[in-house]
Amino acid sequence: MHKALEIMLREGIPHKEALLKAYSGQNWVIFNRACNLLEKFDLPPHNIKALEESFELDLGRHVLVGVIDRVDDYDGQEIITDYKTSSYIPPKEELENELQPAIYMLARPGAMFRYYYIAHNLQIPINKTEDDLELAKAFIITLADFMERDDVCLPKLNKWCPFCQFRYDCSLFQNSHLNIEDGDLIEKWEKTKQIRRFMELQEEELKSQILARIAEEGNIEHNGKTYYAEPRKRREFDFGKILPILQERNLLNACYVKLSELPRDPQLWEALSEAERINYLGMEIKER
Repeated sequence: MHKALEIMLREGIPHKEALLKAYSGQNWVIFNRACNLLEKFDLPPHNIKALEESFELDLGRHVLVGVIDRVDDYDGQEIITDYKTSSYIPPKEELENELQPAIYMLARPGAMFRYYYIAHNLQIPINKTEDDLELAKAFIITLADFMERDDVCLPKLNKWCPFCQFRYDCSLFQNSHLNIEDGDLIEKWEKTKQIRRFMELQEEELKSQILARIAEEGNIEHNGKTYYAEPRKRREFDFGKILPILQERNLLNACYVKLSELPRDPQLWEALSEAERINYLGMEIKER
C-alpha cells in the first residue's frame, strides 16, 4: 500500500496503475481491497519534499532508524504525514501519547505531524512541544539502554517473525520451525503449510481461552477496544421451499448468482423469509 502511494504521487499516475506496479502478489482479493482503499485517498500533494524517506536519529550511544511516509512543504512549514490503512481510529488522547509522532518530529526538527486515515479520508494533527520531544527522546534512550541488558526484552516467536528484517541475525528464529529460508521449493512449501497449521491451532487455543474468560468475567477492555463474545450465525434457506416461490414469480430462468441479487420486492422477500433458517456455529470474538 505504501509503495503504491509512493508511485502514485511520485509518478502522478492513477491508483490502479500504481498498485499494479507495486503489488507483486497473486491474491486478487487483497488487490481489490487495496484498490478500494486507494480510491478513498484524497490528500493532494503540496510541494512534496520526501516520500518514503529513511532517517537515522542520533541518540548518543544509540541510533534509531525509520521511514517517514511523506513530507509536504506549506510555505516553509514542513508537515509529516503518516498513512494509516486501518479502519479503526483510536481515541485522540491515545494517538497523542504515541511515540511515533515525537520520533518523526525529532528526525525532522521544526516539522509538524499528522496521521491520515485513508479509509475515512481523515487527517488528525498531533501537536508536540519542545518539552514533549525532549521527554520522548529521554524515554527512547532509557528504553534502548534497557533493551541492551541480557535479562530483559528476550525475543519471542510469533507469526510476524518470518517477515522481520532482523530474522537472519536472530538465533531464536534461525533455529525455529518458522525458519523456511533453507531447502528447495517443495521443502519450503511443506514447511509453510506446517507453520500455517501451527498458527491455526494456536489461534484456536487462544480463542477458546479468551471466550472462557469472557464467559467468566465479562467483556475484556484492552488498548482502547472492547472484546466481547457473540454467537456465530449463518443464514441458510430451505431450497425445497424457495423453488416454488421463485417459480411462481417466473424467476427460475433468470441468472441470479446469489439470493441477494434477486429483485428487492418486499412480498418476495417476505415469502423467502419463511424458508429461512439460522444455523448457530458456536461463539466468536468481536471487538468495538
